[in-house]
Amino acid sequence: MKTRIRELREEKNISQTKLALQIGVTQSTLSKIENEQCIPDAELIVRMARHFHVTTDYILCQSDHRFPIEVLTIEQVSNLYPTALSDNYNLNHAQLSALHNFLINFVGSSL
Repeated sequence: MKTRIRELREEKNISQTKLALQIGVTQSTLSKIENEQCIPDAELIVRMARHFHVTTDYILCQSDHRFPIEVLTIEQVSNLYPTALSDNYNLNHAQLSALHNFLINFVGSSL
Protein backbone atom coordinates (compact mmCIF):
# COMPACT_ATOMS: atom_id res chain seq x y z
CA MET A 1 0.00 0.00 0.00
CA LYS A 2 2.80 2.43 0.81
CA THR A 3 4.07 2.23 -2.74
CA ARG A 4 0.69 3.08 -4.24
CA ILE A 5 0.11 6.07 -2.00
CA ARG A 6 3.59 7.44 -2.62
CA GLU A 7 3.28 6.82 -6.39
CA LEU A 8 -0.08 8.56 -6.59
CA ARG A 9 1.21 11.51 -4.56
CA GLU A 10 4.35 11.83 -6.65
CA GLU A 11 2.39 11.57 -9.92
CA LYS A 12 0.44 14.63 -8.82
CA ASN A 13 3.73 16.24 -7.79
CA ILE A 14 2.50 17.14 -4.32
CA SER A 15 4.36 17.02 -1.03
CA GLN A 16 3.41 14.89 1.93
CA THR A 17 2.46 18.05 3.78
CA LYS A 18 0.07 19.21 1.06
CA LEU A 19 -1.56 15.79 0.65
CA ALA A 20 -1.88 15.42 4.41
CA LEU A 21 -3.77 18.72 4.57
CA GLN A 22 -6.01 17.71 1.67
CA ILE A 23 -7.01 14.37 3.20
CA GLY A 24 -7.20 15.54 6.82
CA VAL A 25 -4.18 13.97 8.50
CA THR A 26 -0.84 15.22 9.70
CA GLN A 27 2.29 15.03 7.58
CA SER A 28 3.75 12.77 10.24
CA THR A 29 0.85 10.33 9.90
CA LEU A 30 1.17 10.27 6.12
CA SER A 31 4.91 9.70 6.40
CA LYS A 32 4.29 6.77 8.76
CA ILE A 33 1.76 5.30 6.30
CA GLU A 34 4.16 5.66 3.37
CA ASN A 35 6.93 4.03 5.42
CA GLU A 36 4.68 1.20 6.67
CA GLN A 37 4.96 2.31 10.28
CA CYS A 38 1.19 2.49 10.59
CA ILE A 39 -1.84 1.32 8.67
CA PRO A 40 -4.57 3.82 7.76
CA ASP A 41 -8.10 3.08 8.90
CA ALA A 42 -10.85 2.32 6.39
CA GLU A 43 -12.17 5.89 6.42
CA LEU A 44 -8.76 7.30 5.49
CA ILE A 45 -8.30 4.73 2.73
CA VAL A 46 -11.64 5.81 1.27
CA ARG A 47 -10.64 9.50 1.50
CA MET A 48 -7.35 8.79 -0.28
CA ALA A 49 -9.10 6.78 -3.00
CA ARG A 50 -11.60 9.59 -3.56
CA HIS A 51 -8.84 12.19 -3.54
CA PHE A 52 -6.86 10.36 -6.21
CA HIS A 53 -9.95 9.12 -8.11
CA VAL A 54 -8.92 5.48 -7.79
CA THR A 55 -10.52 2.44 -6.22
CA THR A 56 -9.82 1.45 -2.65
CA ASP A 57 -8.69 -1.90 -4.06
CA TYR A 58 -6.03 -0.03 -6.02
CA ILE A 59 -4.84 1.78 -2.87
CA LEU A 60 -4.72 -1.57 -1.02
CA CYS A 61 -2.79 -3.25 -3.89
CA GLN A 62 -5.65 -5.71 -4.40
CA SER A 63 -6.10 -4.60 -8.01
CA ASP A 64 -4.08 -2.97 -10.75
CA HIS A 65 -7.21 -1.23 -12.06
CA ARG A 66 -7.06 2.36 -10.89
CA PHE A 67 -10.45 3.66 -11.88
CA PRO A 68 -13.89 2.62 -10.72
CA ILE A 69 -16.22 1.76 -13.60
CA GLU A 70 -18.39 4.86 -13.13
CA VAL A 71 -15.34 7.09 -13.68
CA LEU A 72 -14.43 5.58 -17.05
CA THR A 73 -15.59 7.57 -20.03
CA ILE A 74 -16.60 6.14 -23.39
CA GLU A 75 -13.33 7.48 -24.80
CA GLN A 76 -11.28 5.65 -22.15
CA VAL A 77 -13.16 2.42 -22.74
CA SER A 78 -12.85 2.67 -26.50
CA ASN A 79 -9.10 3.22 -26.20
CA LEU A 80 -8.66 0.28 -23.85
CA TYR A 81 -10.97 -2.47 -25.08
CA PRO A 82 -9.33 -3.45 -28.41
CA THR A 83 -5.96 -4.10 -26.83
CA ALA A 84 -7.38 -5.72 -23.71
CA LEU A 85 -9.68 -7.98 -25.65
CA SER A 86 -7.24 -8.94 -28.36
CA ASP A 87 -4.49 -9.62 -25.81
CA ASN A 88 -6.71 -11.65 -23.49
CA TYR A 89 -9.00 -13.40 -25.95
CA ASN A 90 -6.94 -13.60 -29.14
CA LEU A 91 -9.61 -11.88 -31.22
CA ASN A 92 -8.86 -11.30 -34.88
CA HIS A 93 -9.67 -8.10 -36.74
CA ALA A 94 -13.11 -9.29 -37.88
CA GLN A 95 -14.07 -10.29 -34.35
CA LEU A 96 -12.86 -6.97 -32.94
CA SER A 97 -14.82 -5.13 -35.62
CA ALA A 98 -17.98 -7.09 -34.80
CA LEU A 99 -17.52 -6.36 -31.10
CA HIS A 100 -16.92 -2.68 -31.85
CA ASN A 101 -20.18 -2.52 -33.83
CA PHE A 102 -22.05 -4.26 -31.03
CA LEU A 103 -20.70 -1.78 -28.47
CA ILE A 104 -21.62 1.17 -30.65
CA ASN A 105 -25.20 -0.09 -30.86
CA PHE A 106 -25.31 -1.03 -27.19
CA VAL A 107 -23.90 2.25 -25.89
CA GLY A 108 -25.72 4.37 -28.42
CA SER A 109 -22.81 6.56 -29.40
CA SER A 110 -19.67 6.20 -31.41
CA LEU A 111 -16.67 4.66 -29.78
